[in-house]
Amino acid sequence: MADRLGDGRAFRLLNVLDDFNREGLGIEVDFPLPTERAIRSLNWVIEWRGKPGTIRMDNKPEYISIKLLEWAEKQEILIRIIQPEKPRQNAYIERYNRMVRHEWLDQHIIENIEEAQGFATQWLSSSVRVLCGPLSCSPPDGHYGFAGHPSPGGARIRAREGTTFACLQRSI
Repeated sequence: MADRLGDGRAFRLLNVLDDFNREGLGIEVDFPLPTERAIRSLNWVIEWRGKPGTIRMDNKPEYISIKLLEWAEKQEILIRIIQPEKPRQNAYIERYNRMVRHEWLDQHIIENIEEAQGFATQWLSSSVRVLCGPLSCSPPDGHYGFAGHPSPGGARIRAREGTTFACLQRSI
């Protein structure tokens, strides 16, 4: 995603979402978000939540980089890239991006990157950011998260083997 500061300078956001339980895991905010920064963010999420089997992402050049593919190979993580002009293949992140835009980006005139990161952190941690499914946001009792980690809301969700852990999108 992208937005602008009050002075007109563009900044970018990298959203990381658990594709199984649709929970927001991280938002990285800065002017440039190079591949190294995406890898650092993913390493942090992996340290916190465990390693996914797959990462699904859009087809932007920063995600099809050699560095990211080498990192994924070392981590033994499969990279799945959505087809160009097929946002429905990454529908949860599209919906999540809409939530980010409506619930905090459009609510403030942001003056600097530190303020943007502060809003992102506050929004993400203010409550569990889970996209509701057709039936309910509540997982059944006794389910566990990746690597057995509980979600921030205390619920534990079991990931099925082969489930996509994080899907990323950064649009310009």
